[in-house]
Amino acid sequence: MKKGDHIYVDLGSCKQHGIYVGKDLVIYWTDQESKSGQLYRVSLAEFTQGANYKVRKYPCRCIDREKTLQKAETRFKEEKLKYQFINSKDFAIYCRTGLKMGDHIYANYGYFFHHGIYCGDDEVIHYVNGKIIRKTPLSKFSKTQRIHVKRYRRAFSQTRVVRRAKRRLDERKYNLILNNCEHFANWCKMGKSKCEQGTKIIFKGVKTSTHEGEKISKEVRRTQKKIKRKASRLKTKTTEKASQIQKKATKATSRIARNVSRAFRRCGFR
Repeated sequence: MKKGDHIYVDLGSCKQHGIYVGKDLVIYWTDQESKSGQLYRVSLAEFTQGANYKVRKYPCRCIDREKTLQKAETRFKEEKLKYQFINSKDFAIYCRTGLKMGDHIYANYGYFFHHGIYCGDDEVIHYVNGKIIRKTPLSKFSKTQRIHVKRYRRAFSQTRVVRRAKRRLDERKYNLILNNCEHFANWCKMGKSKCEQGTKIIFKGVKTSTHEGEKISKEVRRTQKKIKRKASRLKTKTTEKASQIQKKATKATSRIARNVSRAFRRCGFR
């Protein structure tokens, strides 16, 4: 066992998790004294209570051990905890990965970045295989890749973000351009459904594996230019004409989105 390890022990009624900080000491979280929870630093013997402990292994890449120890010690010294934790396991995962309940997280899948909402206790809510919004373990989301956290200047509270994500569980409205995993995560965090990956990143995998992807990409850019040209002419036309053109633009974008989804399925991307 090394400093910064996430250890846990089965006490029968529950599993207790903590961070080993060296010198036979463990920092762990419990809600036995207060509803909001409290951190304790105890000896390894007191933590295990005579049971055998185990070291948790992480399939995804974690932060280094020094930062893990720093996070555990910083939270321990706080009179009032800055972040909310669900249980001792949630606290230990936070120390090893830096993830907090309500974080917008993403991982590099090679051809694109996959996004989701970390809801604590080793679980993530995200679009699974581009089909349905589900809650899955963190390991299934990361697929051994390093997990990154998107920072926001202004966003909803931790609990509100998780509530918003849970409201959309089992949703089947995935659309590569109009409603993908990043749209979902941004909506949960700040109420705005948007995607910053851009056309180049979205079609990177398709371009490198099939000529069809390049054709679709050109079609998207051509359609975008047409929409911009039409939009510039709206300044001198009536509101009724503007509404007609907007409807046509929306239909064109939906048609392109369907074509892109078909292309991804042909290439084996989900």
